Amino acid sequence: MKHTYSLALNKAKHVSKPVVAVFGNNRTINLHLRATGILIEVRTSVAKSPESILYGEDKLFADATRKALLLYLIRYGKSMDIRSASVQVDRIEQASFTRKAADPPLVYSLIEGRLRLPFSEEWRRPCVECVIASKSKSAYDGRFVALLALLTAKSDRYEIERFTYYWMAMNALYNYTASLGEPLMPPTAKGKKQDIGNETKKQAFFLRCLRHAPCILPEAIPKDVRSRHEQHLLWSAKAVLKRIPEDEIDIFCTACLTEDHENPWVKQIRQAMRNETLGYDYSFPAFSFMVIWVPYKLRCASFHGESSLPTFCYQQDAELRVIRVVNRLLDGFLTTELVKWLTDDETAQAECMTRIKQAIANPAYVYGRDKV
Repeated sequence: MKHTYSLALNKAKHVSKPVVAVFGNNRTINLHLRATGILIEVRTSVAKSPESILYGEDKLFADATRKALLLYLIRYGKSMDIRSASVQVDRIEQASFTRKAADPPLVYSLIEGRLRLPFSEEWRRPCVECVIASKSKSAYDGRFVALLALLTAKSDRYEIERFTYYWMAMNALYNYTASLGEPLMPPTAKGKKQDIGNETKKQAFFLRCLRHAPCILPEAIPKDVRSRHEQHLLWSAKAVLKRIPEDEIDIFCTACLTEDHENPWVKQIRQAMRNETLGYDYSFPAFSFMVIWVPYKLRCASFHGESSLPTFCYQQDAELRVIRVVNRLLDGFLTTELVKWLTDDETAQAECMTRIKQAIANPAYVYGRDKV
C-alpha cells in the first residue's frame, strides 16, 4: 500500500509546477519551492519513519532536502534558514522541529545569507533545475564540482578565498569538457588511444570549444626566455588591472568577454602583451588572456610559492584590487557558461557537443579567425 510522505521546511506550500527529483528508482519526488519555504512530497510503498525523515536518516529525503536547498539557493540567491520543519504521512503530522536561538541547525550549510553575486535567470529554467534535481551525488561530474565551487565563491566574504573557489570551478569545467572530448579524439598514427594532454592543453581545448584562440607562446622560445616573458606578461597585466576604478570593473569585464577592443582598459591590456626591451609581441585575444591565462598564472604563482596571496591587506592594496577584478570576470563567465552544460535541453546539448567536435576536428584553427 502506498503512502504520501511530506517534509515541510518553514512556511511551505504546494506550487503548480514542482521540480521533479530522482533518487534511485523513485522518479516521483516533488520539490515545491517558494521564497517562504520548501515542501518535499513523495508517494511510495516503502514504510518510512517520520523521525528519520525529519533528521536526515532517511536517505531519500536527505538527498531530496539537499537538492531542494541547493535549488533554493540558486533560485533565490540566499540560503534558507530553517526555523521550523514538519513531517506528514497522508496529510497527518507525525513529527516536527522548531529551532530556538541556542539550538543547532537542522541542516548545516557552508553558505549563509545572501550571495554576493546572484545567478542569472537562465539558471531558473526547468531544463536546468531538473538536471540538478535528478543527479545523485555519487554521479557528480565536473559540472557539479564547478557548480558547488561557484556557489562557495559567490558566497564567501574574502576576495582571496573567492579567487581560489572561482578557479576550482574553472578547473572543473575545462576538465569536464576534456573528458567529453577525449573519447572522440582520433587515434595516434600507431593506433593508440589519444588524450587531450596536460593542463595547458586542456585549457587550450576548452578555449577552442568556446571558439577563442588559446594563449600559446611559440614552442621555439627557449624555456628560460619563455619564463621571463610569462613573468613580465603577468606583471604588466596586473599593473593595468590594479588601476581599474571600482565603477568600471563590470564594463571592463563585459568588454573582455565580448572582445571589445575599443574599451580603454582592454586596449591597455593588449598593449601589455608587447615589450620592446624583451622583444616580444603577443596578440592574444583579450577573452583568452583574461579568462584563462591571467587567472591560471595567478593561481600557479600562489600555489607554487612564487607570489603568495596576501593574508593581511588594506582595502586598496594593489594585489587585492587585481584579485577583485579577476573574481568579477570569472564570476560573469562561469555564471553564463556553466549553465549551458547543465541542461537537458536537446538543442543546447547538441550545441555543446558540436563545439567539442569542431575543436577536435580543427585543433590549429579558431573558427573565422587566424591560426592559433
